[in-house]
Amino acid sequence: MLPSCFIPNEPPKKLFNCVGMNVSRAKIEEGKLWTQGRELTYYLDPVTNEKLNKWDNPWTGENDLQGKYSQKKRISSA
Repeated sequence: MLPSCFIPNEPPKKLFNCVGMNVSRAKIEEGKLWTQGRELTYYLDPVTNEKLNKWDNPWTGENDLQGKYSQKKRISSA
């Protein structure tokens, strides 16, 4: 499903396209299961499909597009 916004009594407005991928791995070491993963998402202009470096939200005026990277390791029993 393509991202869009619905406001009562107004037609839907397409905000952006997006493409992404996820890569992960798991290994057992000393009886523990280690997992690690990374995700990448590009937000694209809905007309040209060019990558957006900045996006102005038409309703709030905010323009935060980039999330913050956080490295976390999870350990559980194998």
